[in-house]
Amino acid sequence: MRINETKLLVAAIGSLMSSMIIASAVPITFSVDMSVYQALGLFNPSGDVVHCYGSFNGWDETFALTNNPSSSNTHVYTGTYDDTSDSVGGTVYYNFLINDGSVYYEHNGRNFVLPSTATNLPTVYYNDEPSTNAYASSQVTFQLNMSIQMALGHFNPSIGDSVVAAGDFNAWSTTATPLTVSSDTNIYTNAVIISWFTNQAVSYSYVIISGTNGPATWESSNRQLYTIDPTQMESAYFNNATTVGPIPVTFRINMGIETAVGTFDPSIGDWVAVFGTPNQWGTSPFLMLTNSPTDSNVYEGTYNDPNGSGAVEQYSFVIDGGANYSGNWEDSGSYPVNAGGLPGNTSRTFTLMPPGVTLPLVYMGFYNLGTLNSGTVSNQQTEITWNVATNNYGYGPAGIYLQTAVTLSGNGSWQAVPGTTNAGTATINIGTSNAFYRLAGPQ
Repeated sequence: MRINETKLLVAAIGSLMSSMIIASAVPITFSVDMSVYQALGLFNPSGDVVHCYGSFNGWDETFALTNNPSSSNTHVYTGTYDDTSDSVGGTVYYNFLINDGSVYYEHNGRNFVLPSTATNLPTVYYNDEPSTNAYASSQVTFQLNMSIQMALGHFNPSIGDSVVAAGDFNAWSTTATPLTVSSDTNIYTNAVIISWFTNQAVSYSYVIISGTNGPATWESSNRQLYTIDPTQMESAYFNNATTVGPIPVTFRINMGIETAVGTFDPSIGDWVAVFGTPNQWGTSPFLMLTNSPTDSNVYEGTYNDPNGSGAVEQYSFVIDGGANYSGNWEDSGSYPVNAGGLPGNTSRTFTLMPPGVTLPLVYMGFYNLGTLNSGTVSNQQTEITWNVATNNYGYGPAGIYLQTAVTLSGNGSWQAVPGTTNAGTATINIGTSNAFYRLAGPQ
């Protein structure tokens, strides 16, 4: 599990206070109906607690909801929280969880647009399950091939290494569902009865336990199954790795936006690095990136990933060092808010494939640079508009500008539209031939 560190602004704050807007509190009342989960014995109101967490409280899982014993529906749990973290008109992300000593999370994320005044959200069913009818039991046989992990030196049963299945079905326990070796000494199995909602995926993962109660090594990403058959087989390789040998992976990121808005300055010691599952989200990066000799905004590097062909890896870019910030994960919400940033706790992924993987050039914390909107055509002209992105502290603008090409692929012919850097608008002449437009980061 990776713990995001929060970006800390320690310099130049005084000169900006007059231009910063401090968010006021917006009371939000959350409400969830636990009747289905109580009827199935998955929630016990005498001891279990329902919590709500999300962007409104920094994903803190301690905000507990309560029911009203004298109400007409005692299964409804509510709570009100003053949101000072999200911007009015922005999206609030949240979820409910059950805590009975272990934690059971909802499967799908929830969200709403934050209004400027107090709001009562509609009552929803926990996990959006309105009926007990979809609940059923299946016998699931986990069958895991550990041959590649043995060859890589990651798994050695002769010194006490073991492997378990952990997931929604056992509260992610690393002791409840051990796998034992079969007649094939590379295959580890266990058949268990799983009771679950047939319209919901059961998330799970395999875990290597080193020695006796030693460190746990989780797979790079979770698996999913549906309990749709009375008996079913789940066969796999650990981490989906099917061959042995390191595979080179090249990472590339454009830091032009962060440089433009003042959140990245290599002249004072700032660096950009990659963290992720290749080193189990360790406290140190598995790869430090260096400046490209051909583009001052691009940082790149290659890592020889030893986890084997087929392994699915997760990763995130991180800025650190220097005088201004410390520990800035790209999903921390500290990047230009108008340009499609990644939501919290979101990682990038790739699959290891020989002979090597070259990942696409990306921007820090971005799926895209924003949305283009066109107006009506008048006198053979139209206006294209977009948001001028700044970071969440008011620094900026981000240096995003408009490009044009005569084909959608561009084929290397994308050209800057003059005068559009940080403009947010451009008047375009409509000709007889096609023209395509996109946003790009600082030149």
